[in-house]
Amino acid sequence: MLLFAGCTDSARDEAAAAAAALREALSELRGDVRSTLDDVGEQIEGLDDRYRSASDEVAATWSDTRAELEEYRQRLEADLAELETAGEEEAERLKRSMAADLEQITERVERARLESIERGDEFVSASQERIAQLDGDLQSLEGEVASLSAEARTEAAETMEEFRDRAGELERKLDDLVDATAEEIAEQRNDISQALSSLTASVRRELFEMRQAVTE
Repeated sequence: MLLFAGCTDSARDEAAAAAAALREALSELRGDVRSTLDDVGEQIEGLDDRYRSASDEVAATWSDTRAELEEYRQRLEADLAELETAGEEEAERLKRSMAADLEQITERVERARLESIERGDEFVSASQERIAQLDGDLQSLEGEVASLSAEARTEAAETMEEFRDRAGELERKLDDLVDATAEEIAEQRNDISQALSSLTASVRRELFEMRQAVTE
């Protein structure tokens, strides 16, 4: 009888510890998402200022993008509210949903930032700076990968290699444009903006998901 009681107490302690660990992990998740949303809000305000003096056509494009960003932000706010009382399975669903929405937000904000740069040479410089910042993100990601299991590290290494390849290709294209004419830069701006914003968003999502996996 005493043995049975001891087992019951042990199971109760394990359940309590698991619940506490989940609450801590969800608290960190909410903090990460809230911090990202605050940063996005600041970036949107900066883009509002940039696009205020743009042509009607360009300003209209930003207006559409801004409306999309607001929809994503509202969805994230709703997910954060649900996360307050979510159980483990529901938290996993919300985590995947938020990671996807954050990726979409990052891609749209990054592309809008690049497209707001009028001069070709300034666009090239800004894109090169973003590549350099991405290198820092990739180094942080490599640090997170080191904390994973052997099997997970193998899969993550393949993703890292893909990111490095994409970044290297963009870096070479931008190096070729350093002394290019305005017309030559204009021909490649759209493709570079799309590729760079997509890569930035993918890397940031992977880093977000990796950090959540490590804290679980």
